[in-house]
Amino acid sequence: MDDHDLSPKECRRRRDRARRVAMSPRQRAAINKRRRDSYAGKRLFMTPEEKKEKTRQSKRDYRKRAKEQQVAPKRTLATPIPSLHLMYLERKILGLHLMTLLLVFRHNHLLLTSRIQCLHMVGRQRHMPPWKRTIAMRTSYLRTTRKRMRGTFLEAKNLMIGKLMRMSISRRLMKIPTNPMYQIHMMRFMPMSLT
Repeated sequence: MDDHDLSPKECRRRRDRARRVAMSPRQRAAINKRRRDSYAGKRLFMTPEEKKEKTRQSKRDYRKRAKEQQVAPKRTLATPIPSLHLMYLERKILGLHLMTLLLVFRHNHLLLTSRIQCLHMVGRQRHMPPWKRTIAMRTSYLRTTRKRMRGTFLEAKNLMIGKLMRMSISRRLMKIPTNPMYQIHMMRFMPMSLT
């Protein structure tokens, strides 16, 4: 029987067997030991209770490790509050996976919101995850600017995040009286001594 007559599994088995035969006894012993000492090998001989306990233990260890490694987030200008950061509202219309994404940013007592609404999919891309599909969207930020765009959901989301961050920064600058933008915005100019 030729190699090409075998199924892929059989080919792999035959190759592995040949490799094992070519190994020295020491190499083979090392591999067997590693296999026997592995967690999967040990689990084979555990009772269901032991398995449960082991799982609980590993979860406990993981939580403990995560707690120890936790670092306080840096309060930079563009740090969204996670609970408000992204909220997905998903709905199925005519069998298409259309979504509305609401982005909420919060910086320095400013709440900036933006909405991305998917109108329809461009072409048939059902095999792709929804955020990778090319879709026609309506985007709006601060409930004023409305713009239609085409692209993937992720592109629109990143675009809106960038816009909101820039707006939050410019809004913040607007609050600084010595900033010329603030003065133009307020139509009031500061005396030279303060600038």
